[in-house]
Amino acid sequence: MASITLNGVSRNYGSDIYGVKDVDLEIRDGEFMCFLGPSGCGKSTTLRMIAGLEDITSGALSIGGKDMTHTRPRDRNVAVVFQSYALYPHMSVRDNIAFGMKMRGVDKAARNARVEAAAAKLGLAQYLDRRPAELSGGQRQRVALGRAIVREPDVFLMDEPLSNLDATLRAQMRLELVRLHRELGKTTVFVTHDQVEAMTMGDRICILKDGQIMQVGRPLEVYDNPQNIFVARFLSSPPMNILDATLSNGRITCPLAEFALSPGQVSAYAQAQGQALKLGLRAEDLHAAPGPGRVPITAELRAIEALGAENILFAAIAGHEIAARVDRRMLPEVGDQITIYLDTAAIHLFEAASEQAYARPDPDTVRT
Repeated sequence: MASITLNGVSRNYGSDIYGVKDVDLEIRDGEFMCFLGPSGCGKSTTLRMIAGLEDITSGALSIGGKDMTHTRPRDRNVAVVFQSYALYPHMSVRDNIAFGMKMRGVDKAARNARVEAAAAKLGLAQYLDRRPAELSGGQRQRVALGRAIVREPDVFLMDEPLSNLDATLRAQMRLELVRLHRELGKTTVFVTHDQVEAMTMGDRICILKDGQIMQVGRPLEVYDNPQNIFVARFLSSPPMNILDATLSNGRITCPLAEFALSPGQVSAYAQAQGQALKLGLRAEDLHAAPGPGRVPITAELRAIEALGAENILFAAIAGHEIAARVDRRMLPEVGDQITIYLDTAAIHLFEAASEQAYARPDPDTVRT
């Protein structure tokens, strides 16, 4: 069993400067947990504290039910995969993978057996006698993974391991890592700033900002129900549109339009009546065509990103810029007046002052 528990864990660098502050988190045995957030949010620091590479200045850490708060890294039975691969250039792939075992005194026969088993899992069998310089970036990343696998750890800790790969290789390695996790069944903590990696790989995601946890949950649950504006915008590409709004007598007024809520929305957002609000709307909830519950909006197109499968339109209305993700067949010219359609059932409401979300209604009641 290798669950990980952090109770009030902090990393204080002095003068009240925190890399991580008061983190409470339970990572389940066998879970693939993604730490997600912008640079400097504390995700790598948290991973390094789990590994024992960074001191915990307050709070407690346990792995597999055992207190590991101040245990030496070598005694935690965790394997770390770094962004830089950290391979020895003068050694063969075989020797790179086996190096840690050799240092721990594992006999040669056992080392070779583990290396060959890991190489078979990772598609490296034909490369065992090559040196790192003779490998592609994806192959070097597999060697780093192989070195972690042969440790037979309780926990894998991966610190942005795909960030040095090109887009095609990253997509391939995402699938490879998910397959490997399913096969090995080991608890895995994966640090990334890439929303796609977190959404597609994690059993759950943990979003951090300024050293504190903003939200933890299953990827689609967090996406559909962000607890605050930071999470809502960070987990969208382009970021969620956020606009000032008011709610009165069951009607929303914002710079884009005025529209009525459904009875289910009115009931769910009762506490928001008469409050200063922020309305959130994802780019994919602004459509190219009319439909039930959609309100037309006319705006001036400022820029367009034609992505092939779809287009992202950046438009201005009443002094506000909005982004819409539409069908690739909608391809207007910059400067055109365009009409797009706001899906009123898809809105998010946030308290303006705190930027905390109001609980969204049951999806089955939104259009009734």
